[in-house]
Parts: sequence; structure tokens; C-alpha cells
Amino acid sequence: MMVALGRSPSAEYKDNLHQVIKKLRGEFGLLFINHTKEEVNKWFIKYMEADFVRADNKATFTMSEPGARAPGAVPPLHGDAIAHYL
Repeated sequence: MMVALGRSPSAEYKDNLHQVIKKLRGEFGLLFINHTKEEVNKWFIKYMEADFVRADNKATFTMSEPGARAPGAVPPLHGDAIAHYL
């Protein structure tokens, strides 16, 4: 990021961009956009990223597939009438 914006006044892309680098530390990102601060904040408030299942998380909905086998279910052997389904 420092190289892209310019480490010094002689290397900067636009005037005073090297000043921005002095303020940025750790992990960061820059957003250059032609919208108002309010519009950008509203967009980020609405934005939702997909999350994946983790231990101790509660399910937000129930999903089932009729006739699907349970994970690890034992298939019927030799015409056994007892099959294990969900």
C-alpha cells in the first residue's frame, strides 16, 4: 500500500498521499468512492456476508430432504426391510 500511494512526496501518486500512509497501521483497506458518507454507511449496514456452520452456533432455519439417508446410516442388507432414513 505504501508503494502504491507513495512513501515520500517525490514518489506519491497525488499530492499529500504520503501523509495517509502515516495514519494507517496493521490490517486496513481504503475505499475510494464517489458517494456520501451516509450512502456508504447505509450500504455497509445492509451488507451481509454468508457464514458457515461452526460449533455452538444455533441453526437459523430447518432443512430436510424427504427420503434422504442419515449420515452414517446403515444400508439394508440382503433385502432387510428396516432401512434407516431421516
